[in-house]
Amino acid sequence: MVSRTLAQGRNMSLTLFAFDKGEEISLHSSSGDAFVYILDGQAEITMGEEVFEKKVKP
Repeated sequence: MVSRTLAQGRNMSLTLFAFDKGEEISLHSSSGDAFVYILDGQAEITMGEEVFEKKVKP
């Protein structure tokens, strides 16, 4: 995984992540909201007890 912070403010940050197939972010928590935008590929995102699966074709 490669990540780059594009913008950082007092109450938010904007970070770009790039993953190879099979890579993942370990389980973690955050005190703020999160926004996920998938450019290409697929993702499984777990929030609490809910699991969201998203697939995107370029």
